[in-house]
Amino acid sequence: MLRAFALSACLLAFASAPALAGLWFDIGGGTPVTVYANTTIDTREHYAPYPFGPFPLGSLVYEDISVTPCEQLGNSTGLCGETLFIRGFHCVFSGVSCGCQGALHVPTTMQFNYDPLVVLAAGAQEANLKLLFRDEDLQNWQLVPDAVLDTQAHTFTITWNRNVLGIREFAILTQDVTPVAAGTWGQIKVLYRR
Repeated sequence: MLRAFALSACLLAFASAPALAGLWFDIGGGTPVTVYANTTIDTREHYAPYPFGPFPLGSLVYEDISVTPCEQLGNSTGLCGETLFIRGFHCVFSGVSCGCQGALHVPTTMQFNYDPLVVLAAGAQEANLKLLFRDEDLQNWQLVPDAVLDTQAHTFTITWNRNVLGIREFAILTQDVTPVAAGTWGQIKVLYRR
């Protein structure tokens, strides 16, 4: 009886645990793979079989998707604020050992979720949310133009056909972010001092 209770407690703890962060997977295995975020199964990236073209069995790659606070995202100035930032995501892909260089032959499908209560607390409406993207090569955040918003499931879904190697970051915001040129900040400071 005690053993059955302990087993039940372990299974219950496992079932309520969030998805594990990071996944090694074989791009030469010919099977589809889904990588889940560190805290939710509603944020994920799905790879079709042979997403990088034909590779031999045992060609391992690693991906980690983390739900990330605004301040930990790159170049987050202008993103963070109670009435602007809803949720951020940090994706790391390592394909050095396989030689695939992150160049996709078959697009992936990415899904990002958000909490509708956070949107409500920001005084925003879900229908007006935006998904933005930034990687190591971009200074400014860019709007993801083909992102599909599902206000019933509280998710954005995109088809990703760009390179996946390195770091990609995404943010769900209540409105667009207009990049401010570095020289403009100096002019604002001068005006403020007057």
